[in-house]
Amino acid sequence: MNKIEWRFSEGKISKSIIENFEEKMKLKFPQSYVNLVVKANRATPTPENFCTKKGTKHVFNYLIDWDENKEDNIISTYNYFSQEHDKSIIPFADDPFGNLICFNFIDNAKEPSIVFWDHELDVFHSIKDNFDAFINDLK
Repeated sequence: MNKIEWRFSEGKISKSIIENFEEKMKLKFPQSYVNLVVKANRATPTPENFCTKKGTKHVFNYLIDWDENKEDNIISTYNYFSQEHDKSIIPFADDPFGNLICFNFIDNAKEPSIVFWDHELDVFHSIKDNFDAFINDLK
């Protein structure tokens, strides 16, 4: 298993913020993701590199902020993103170039896969079958 260091966290957030979003969306985020963002909101991982299933290399920049008082938070990101994309795809992180790393709840509402959204081409690339596999494969 890969040892990940989460740096530059903007502090802890209340689990109730996540639970309210889950209830509104009628979904459940992976528990490991919830545990992570509650302790390390908007953190960046080291190592931070990952590949899509096709082998394209990318960089994990930051977890999207859950602080409701910040302008660019996960709720505003989701609301903007979902205007043009399936509402079952929920961004949770970004790369340094404006692309998004997302949970894909379309095929499995209980264990979402992880996809990479290329904003320039407006296409999704499969990364991993679940959050833990994605995090454990960061290089």
